[in-house]
Amino acid sequence: MADKDSGRAELIIKYKQTGKKSYRNDAVLRYMDIVKYFVYSLRNMYDGFIEPEEITNEAVLGLISAIENFDTSRGIKFETYASVVVRGAIIDFIRKSGSIPHRLDNFYKSMQKVYQELYTKTGIEPTNAEIAETMGMTEAEIRKYLTRITSYRTTSLENYAGENNDIGETRTEEGVWQVEDNAVRTDKLNSLTSAIERLGDRDRQIVTLYYYEKLTLAKIGMVLGISEARTCQLLAKALEKLKLFMGDYSN
Repeated sequence: MADKDSGRAELIIKYKQTGKKSYRNDAVLRYMDIVKYFVYSLRNMYDGFIEPEEITNEAVLGLISAIENFDTSRGIKFETYASVVVRGAIIDFIRKSGSIPHRLDNFYKSMQKVYQELYTKTGIEPTNAEIAETMGMTEAEIRKYLTRITSYRTTSLENYAGENNDIGETRTEEGVWQVEDNAVRTDKLNSLTSAIERLGDRDRQIVTLYYYEKLTLAKIGMVLGISEARTCQLLAKALEKLKLFMGDYSN
């Protein structure tokens, strides 16, 4: 494995020395594990409203940018630098895509109102289909909006904790590549871990399933026996609590 890493790292050096695009193109192919990792690990932020192919294209552009701007004299591993650039490219693309935040906020408030009205009327938790019918939308549209709302809240929390830090374990599925830790990242992750421990059992379970297990809202709802809409509501409240707790640690 060391030979593999040194071999592809050599491509970066050769490209910087010669400027030949063939070396850069080969390097892109050899470092696609970084692209694949972040397309997979950040899927909860775009699943349902942006095609994976679009995310992959942006990630590849980020990888190319990382190769072009990498400074071989700084003594930093390219994998570490590229992980920051690729992840940032994906998040920036997600932010710029789709509905504007105030439209999402209006939808969320309307959905909460409908949810409460239906629950009060029947005493039973409403399904996505019932909420969609009442709001004059399709189930697919409801799911798309719920995912979009969660992606914005997730991005907000990650900005608060440190945009370049993934809450989950940062390595490829094969366990081959791992981003190097540093003091700042470790401190922020420790603060976040402590904040998660302060949550109630259900909030902590939802956050763990979403961030660590990378489950979608629908799958979390299945695990907990609640609707996707209710899962979104509970996750939103848990994220707000985490921000509050993180604020305590930062003071």
